[in-house]
Amino acid sequence: MNEITLKNETAQFNALKKLSTDIAEQCNKLTVTDDVTLAIATQNLSKANEVAKQIEKIRKDLKEPYHKAGVQIDALAKAMSNPITTALEAGKLKIQAYDKEKREKALMEQNRILAIKEAIAKYSNGAIAEMDKCITMDELRVVRERLIVGAPMDKWGEFQADFIATRNTLNEYAKSLKTKLENPTQSDPEEQIAIKEAIVAETASIGQVEVAAAVVPKLSGTRKTWTFEVIDFNQIPREWLMLNESLVKEFIAQNKETLVDGQIIKGIKYYQKESLTIR
Repeated sequence: MNEITLKNETAQFNALKKLSTDIAEQCNKLTVTDDVTLAIATQNLSKANEVAKQIEKIRKDLKEPYHKAGVQIDALAKAMSNPITTALEAGKLKIQAYDKEKREKALMEQNRILAIKEAIAKYSNGAIAEMDKCITMDELRVVRERLIVGAPMDKWGEFQADFIATRNTLNEYAKSLKTKLENPTQSDPEEQIAIKEAIVAETASIGQVEVAAAVVPKLSGTRKTWTFEVIDFNQIPREWLMLNESLVKEFIAQNKETLVDGQIIKGIKYYQKESLTIR
């Protein structure tokens, strides 16, 4: 069907094809050296202009039905797709809102676990530091009683067993320091170093599985794209800026009666460009 229609329309253009070609050839051969050749050139260009107008009119006339049909089709499609598009966007927002809430909860859970882990590490580091400062058995006994025997047991949540394990290791460290204070010759510095390293390893492993389990996998179908917003126009590089030509043309239209050829206003030079009209 389209092919038959195009054949009919092609025929209308072909009717002007020879005339258009002949006049184009004549115009290409034109030379203007005096008033006579100027008149001949003007006459031939006028004929060419008329043919160009005929071709443009045929183009518009033949295209118009298709254009109207296209506009109608677009309107029908828009009316039908608007509710679906709106529902689709609303659905996306709901999914994104759910995913955001889920990620926020996961982040809160991760932070909670890490806070407990940090608290246990702080407790163990503080206990080691205080025991290292002890120079007598009485001082060591007081510190051990306060930090190990009297350690708080109600703030570690599901990691209480990990805290107890750390406390027990700290107690082993206290025993090693006791040997150092009571029987220096029997003290083993490497043992104390090994216990410290064990405590560091224990606290480092706390909550690793739980933190990993709280991670929310990437939502299927999502992707991140870079976009932007202008915060400070003054900082934008000049080469990135673009002149609003529509506003400039509007200014010319409003002030063309008073503008002077070559006049510069606010960094823009206004000048007249000469063109020839063939009638």
